[in-house]
Amino acid sequence: MTKRVSLALLLALLSTVGTMTTGEAHRRGSPPGGTTPNVCLATNNLVWVQSGSATCAATGPGSFALAGGANSSAAASDGTANHAIAFGSGSAATASQGNGNQALAFGVGASATASGGNSNAARASGDGSHAEASGGDGNIATASGDDSYANAGGGDGNTAIASRDGSYAEAFGGNTNTATASGEASSARAYGGDGNAATASGDSSWAWAYSGDGNAATASGNGSHAEAYLGDDNTATASEDDSRAYAFNGHGNAATASGEASQADAYLGDGNTATASGDTSIARAYDGDDNTATAATDECSVFVSGGNNQTGSC
Repeated sequence: MTKRVSLALLLALLSTVGTMTTGEAHRRGSPPGGTTPNVCLATNNLVWVQSGSATCAATGPGSFALAGGANSSAAASDGTANHAIAFGSGSAATASQGNGNQALAFGVGASATASGGNSNAARASGDGSHAEASGGDGNIATASGDDSYANAGGGDGNTAIASRDGSYAEAFGGNTNTATASGEASSARAYGGDGNAATASGDSSWAWAYSGDGNAATASGNGSHAEAYLGDDNTATASEDDSRAYAFNGHGNAATASGEASQADAYLGDGNTATASGDTSIARAYDGDDNTATAATDECSVFVSGGNNQTGSC
């Protein structure tokens, strides 16, 4: 990056600091107008500006580090074209140990780390948020809610997104895993294989897809749980409040809980299907292959097991 571009970015930051209200300045860690701002800019092994308590370092061709805010820090090192930007009191951004890594931290106490590979991207934009993309190539971690957490790594092409306050997303230990936590205080984890997908969009929901390939867990009801694991191509969907869906110990099992406080379990075999659409209903298909259990009436229970191609309903 040229000196001209770097200075333009610095001037833009200083302009932002200068136009803040006193309250905004204290929150973001920059002093009110008339005092020295907390700003640090470094590129290509040189520190161009260091003011106040902000610190920065940039080593390697094409490196860029910019920090703004009291006790903020930005470091781009140990590679080529690594970029780190931190803006907010106590914020920290680190892009290192690879090439083309990008770490962006915007918020009070926010932190972002992109390292241990190439073309990793970590963005933390909520107060107290943390994003980490590391241990592979092309991983993306985004934490945009306050006190949110996103971690993508331990493989290539993993994506973790935590977009609501207190949300938690992890995609790791394989390739092309995707975890999305978009409900408040939700948890999504996709790991231990390739192509697993976990989506938790209900408040206080959790969705886990792991220990296999192509597993999918979706929890969209508030307080719902969905888990697909220990096999390949298992699918668990919990779409109503307080519903539970589990598909595991086999391949191609499908569990769908769409009734309030319902539960669906498909496991111990291949191609089993359990559907619970009645409120507080239970459907369980297990211990065999291609069994089907359907609970469509409120408060009913159906269990199908011990053979193949069996069907039960209530």
